[in-house]
Amino acid sequence: MNFTNISKSSPSHIFSEVYAVTNDNSLFARTINFFPRILIVENDEDTRLMMKYLLKLWNYRIIEASDDEDAIQMAEIHRPDLILISDRLQKIDALTTTRRIRQLSEPGDPVIIFITGYSEPSVHASALAAGANDFMIKPIDFGQLEIRLKKYLRKKYKPHETSVKGVL
Repeated sequence: MNFTNISKSSPSHIFSEVYAVTNDNSLFARTINFFPRILIVENDEDTRLMMKYLLKLWNYRIIEASDDEDAIQMAEIHRPDLILISDRLQKIDALTTTRRIRQLSEPGDPVIIFITGYSEPSVHASALAAGANDFMIKPIDFGQLEIRLKKYLRKKYKPHETSVKGVL
């Protein structure tokens, strides 16, 4: 099959598209992830804003929640690809919030990373038992956060290929 390549990409490590026109004028497309949505659940406004700006620099779409009830509502309405949830929330505890989000979601969706100030294994075990996929200890190492986001979102957004005949 002969291809004429037409490529698009952004400066982001997340978004890329490749189009090719085959010798029989069909369009071959490979698409990788169009800017995943991340829900930040953090009651400390300064921390939430810092995370928001950093994640926007990495070309993620951001949804914010400042408490547990907002988190559940935002998860249900926006269906984020990944949730970063702090263990220091008001109203309802973060473990209960994680369980409720899991009940509202498809199995394994969204990815939930539990962010805690505690390093005890029992806290991590509780987070995983509540439905979190992973956990991080505060203060957040943003290099590690970037690695984990790529890891989980790469699994979620594996490249797929489609063929559309007669487009051109």
